[in-house]
Amino acid sequence: MVTNHPKCIIQSYLQCLQDSNYNPICEICTKGLSEGECIRLTCYHVFHWECAESRYRALPRTTAPAGYQCPSCATPVFPPPNLVSPVADVLREKLAGVNWARAGLGLPLLSDDQDMKGAAG
Repeated sequence: MVTNHPKCIIQSYLQCLQDSNYNPICEICTKGLSEGECIRLTCYHVFHWECAESRYRALPRTTAPAGYQCPSCATPVFPPPNLVSPVADVLREKLAGVNWARAGLGLPLLSDDQDMKGAAG
């Protein structure tokens, strides 16, 4: 279900109740979420994958896993290992494709070729 609706904005319903002019945008680049591939964090905030990937890739390699946080609410990006949910499963799968995230997930690093493939999509 989650994989079929990667751009559904659960968070937006709450915003819509508060603001009838709410427009779902990526808070990193401020462009509409309908443009480009998106990723949903376990806090249910949604961002363009390219924006999130660039943001987190730019952090120092020495950044602790807790340093990777949602730009909107500061919830950790990495789902707790004991969290069982479709959102967490899809997020873990996407994050497993890039080295900066594999370290935070406790996975071995990929070769540079594999890491670039994951970053591209």
